[in-house]
Amino acid sequence: MKLIFDIISFPFKLVFGFVGFILKVTGKIIGAIIGIALIACGIALTVTIIGAPLGIPLIIAGIFMLIGCFF
Repeated sequence: MKLIFDIISFPFKLVFGFVGFILKVTGKIIGAIIGIALIACGIALTVTIIGAPLGIPLIIAGIFMLIGCFF
């Protein structure tokens, strides 16, 4: 009985596994893009001395987001 259930459910497991993989990869790519954007905005704000208190935390947040996306 278990063998029949495994045979019937295999296509569904395959499709849902593939969709889950695509969503995971897409989430990592979007997170990396947002992390790079935060680093770029932080660097632009840090160049102006007035924006440095806001720019440095943005750079740190962007680095942490990039690390979180790939590890």
